[in-house]
Amino acid sequence: MTNAGYEKSNRKMRSDYKKETGKTLGSRQTSGKGKRRVSFACRFAGMKGPMKKPNGEPTRKAIALKKWGFGSVALANSLIDSLDFIVDSYSLFFGVLLTISNIVSV
Repeated sequence: MTNAGYEKSNRKMRSDYKKETGKTLGSRQTSGKGKRRVSFACRFAGMKGPMKKPNGEPTRKAIALKKWGFGSVALANSLIDSLDFIVDSYSLFFGVLLTISNIVSV
């Protein structure tokens, strides 16, 4: 998929979302440690699969990472690693909530 093809499918997805919900999606965050960029990095850092197709073209995964300011999965991982203490805090918080909800539901 080319860069133009990726942008075309992205525009279609965004317009479909707006038709369905009436809401506009936020734009890409290409730098910094914003919540949406960290969320994107967490999702894509764990994604399996190649960065290039057999014919040498970049995959959708590679294009998306580049659009969000990550040249590779390793760069997405490095952002997550720099925020480990935050991720651990969320895990602890949600783990406690899950434990409480299990106790309440029993």
